[in-house]
Amino acid sequence: MILSLLIFLQSTAFAQMNTEQQAPASQEMTAPLIGVTVDELHKEFIEATDDLTRGKIIDKLGHTAPDGTRDIQSLFDLFMRFPETQVRDAVLASLAQTSFHSPDLNLLFVHYLQQPEPEAKLFAIKGALRVHDAQALPVIEELAERKFEYKSADDAVLLTDKNGWWVQYEALAALAQWNGEQALPLLLKKSAQAPEIARIMGRFLWKSSLPQLIKWAGASSKIDKERAQAGLAAPAPTPELRDTRAAMLAVLRDHSAPREARHQLALKIGVCSTHDEMADLFKEYKELKDDEDKLMFKAALYASRDQVAVPVLIETAKGDPKAANRSGALAQLEDMLPPKELKPLLEWAAKYDPDPENRDLAERDLKALVH
Repeated sequence: MILSLLIFLQSTAFAQMNTEQQAPASQEMTAPLIGVTVDELHKEFIEATDDLTRGKIIDKLGHTAPDGTRDIQSLFDLFMRFPETQVRDAVLASLAQTSFHSPDLNLLFVHYLQQPEPEAKLFAIKGALRVHDAQALPVIEELAERKFEYKSADDAVLLTDKNGWWVQYEALAALAQWNGEQALPLLLKKSAQAPEIARIMGRFLWKSSLPQLIKWAGASSKIDKERAQAGLAAPAPTPELRDTRAAMLAVLRDHSAPREARHQLALKIGVCSTHDEMADLFKEYKELKDDEDKLMFKAALYASRDQVAVPVLIETAKGDPKAANRSGALAQLEDMLPPKELKPLLEWAAKYDPDPENRDLAERDLKALVH
């Protein structure tokens, strides 16, 4: 079944090719050589008849940079003809390695932007952003400035409308990366029409957007709260998180701050903090009396995946009233502790955890650890 552009845009994981299937020796001997250019890989993919060969070609394509407009045209052909996520991910990975510039390339991206298919526009936006195609910028700005007809892509009934929503989202994301803070007024305006646009602010303009996101988190408007949620949950660059760590700590320590803001910023504090900083935060956590405050600080400790969080994780694994929290803490400890220290925790959970599913899971993990 052909996947829609919507499914591709919403996909966050690169689906793995089936590498377990082994071709017969005779097929392996007659398999075509994998080309060294994008255009050669394109031709071999078109001609390939078995999944194993196609998988190898696609894997190499994702690691091959285009070297001329002919290669770009080959990538575009694959992107339009094969909507499978594996193919499109590989195409975009190759496109992202484009390092040459030419007038023909600039015209090519403008031409693709002017095509009616949303897939063509998406490809062109990605490519034009990579090479900063000045001729394509006005077309991308026109796409981005259109009024959102739907608050969310999920609100659109027709697939064409859903795809159009996502293309406009990608155009705004490109402008955020291309123009930096100059794109912020447009993002603010569009996020009022479609709150998910605030995610672009959090991802690409975190330092500039944080004050506004915090303000939205404390607003009474539903739209503002949705904007805050989208922006604060976005994966921001670590350097910008470091630059705003003091501001995030101030919110974390503010008992009256909005709960969602405290939680999301706690996670980011954990991600960007050093070991010494987390050690100080752990000392502060131990002095807390309020359960809500302790819960927020726990989120930062867990997110850090630092050894300083181990005592808190053990405490949660053994004593949290919620079965899911106990199981989650134990799973994190399995990634952090050596077998010698992990074994008694699994033995305890397998014997004493109140939840039968947790006990069974701990028992299985214990057997795997022993063997």
